[in-house]
Amino acid sequence: MVRIESFAVDLYGGYTDTKILKQYDDTVLSIKVFYNGQPVEAETVILIARFENGGTVTQTGNIKISGNRVTVKLSKHITGVSGNVQLELRFLNAFGDQISTYIFNAYIEPSLLPGVLPPTVIYIVSSEQIKNIWVGFQKDYDEIIPDDDTIYCIEG
Repeated sequence: MVRIESFAVDLYGGYTDTKILKQYDDTVLSIKVFYNGQPVEAETVILIARFENGGTVTQTGNIKISGNRVTVKLSKHITGVSGNVQLELRFLNAFGDQISTYIFNAYIEPSLLPGVLPPTVIYIVSSEQIKNIWVGFQKDYDEIIPDDDTIYCIEG
């Protein structure tokens, strides 16, 4: 069963209420995006999760954009860790320039199953992005995927 969390955000305003999610659930965020009441369309959206221990997960795969609706199937690397997590949505235009960001909080309710350790740094990228990197487009992804010993997970 997939849990769908639908909500709207206005980039002109502040935070939304904390979203309550369940550990290990397949969770989809369905978000309508506005700026001062007007629909906002982005070419690319990146989701960054920051955990209580300071670890982060950057997710660029499993994100779909249709008009001003953004749909994100959260990675198990995000929902697998119980506790408080800050989620940031980065909205980019066709040139890769940042239009805006939106930060909100989530609480992942713990499961009775043993938890996983919070990640230090994990990047989740689509297989298409990996192909682009291998054919010489690394410079386009320098800010998204730093050149270090980070763990990369391919989804989609």
